[in-house]
Parts: sequence; structure tokens; C-alpha cells
Amino acid sequence: MIKKLTIYYLLSLVILTLLMGIGGYWIINSFYPDQELHWYPSIPCYFFIVELLLYALFYYSLKYNSSKKLLLYMAGKMMKLMFSIVFLIIYAIFVAVDIKEFLITFGVFYLIYMIFDTIFFYKEAKKVS
Repeated sequence: MIKKLTIYYLLSLVILTLLMGIGGYWIINSFYPDQELHWYPSIPCYFFIVELLLYALFYYSLKYNSSKKLLLYMAGKMMKLMFSIVFLIIYAIFVAVDIKEFLITFGVFYLIYMIFDTIFFYKEAKKVS
């Protein structure tokens, strides 16, 4: 069951990341051609890596300690928020180009991936319970 879940999650994550990356790039270039987000590719890559880390945490909770699923899920969400804040601070300090546009784009990605996580993990936790 866990192997099937892992394949399903990774496939869903790759598809979402590709759609968000290509779709976001197309939207920015179509509607805001004067805005160039040179660091735009870092956003989908960042979220892909963070989502993999969150899934590893969820996988651990299913495999070894399913009684603390909710606690680990919430800890994962908190880690994602903290990593995101650190990522934004690093971007603001070292890159400092198009900060407003970067923050808006990052916020949209954050919300979409948060919805993806919540729906996916809720369905899977409900199946296991």
C-alpha cells in the first residue's frame, strides 16, 4: 500500500510542479511581459524539494508510528512555513530583484501547494484510519 501511495504522490507532485512551473511562466510572460523573474525557476524547485521532505515525514508516520500522524503532519506544515520564511529572507537579502513580484508569485505557489498537501494527506490519512 505504501509503495503504491508513494508512486501516486510522486507522480501527482511532478505533474503539479510541471503545470505550475510552465503555467506560471506562461502567465507571467503573457500578462506581465515587462516583469522578468530571473529567479522564477527557483520557486517550483523549492516547492518540489519541500514537498518531498514533507512526504518523507508522512511516510515515516505511516510506516513506523501511525498514532502520531496528525502531530507529524502539523509539524511538517510548520517546517514548510519556517523554510519558506527563511527562503524569502535569503532571496530578499542576496537577490533583491523584483521582490514584490517574487513574493506574490511565491505566495500563489505556497497556497496551491498547501491545498494540494491538505487534500492529498487528508484523503490518505482517512484511508489509513
